[in-house]
Amino acid sequence: MPVWPLEEQNFLKRIGPPAKYEDAKKEITELRRILCDALIELTRGTSSVTYELGLIALACRDAAMAAFPLLHHSFDFSRYAPLHLRSSKFPLSKRQFDYLLTCRRATTRGGEFRRNTHIEQQIIAQAPHREPV
Repeated sequence: MPVWPLEEQNFLKRIGPPAKYEDAKKEITELRRILCDALIELTRGTSSVTYELGLIALACRDAAMAAFPLLHHSFDFSRYAPLHLRSSKFPLSKRQFDYLLTCRRATTRGGEFRRNTHIEQQIIAQAPHREPV
């Protein structure tokens, strides 16, 4: 099924190229604050561990997506964008990041979820423990 009416064959030409993406630094700063706040909550012993880990997934994924045009002059809208950054090494393994993504899905969509405290401890141990700037 077409996304737009068939009589508008030149739809993409008519709307033109996308605007230049210029908010990356601002978005990354805001996402870093979300990440740091979630890490602080985890180190304080929050009862919402899965929620905070889900926020970490969101912040890492979205910050990587925002950073891609700055660092690589291209876009990556994949959920695995943090793992695809070539100019900086993402500190978590794919398995650990998959766990964060599972936490995000569990807090936004519900469903059955089994916590893995071992992976959670690994993730928290690797995080920089400092207040957001």
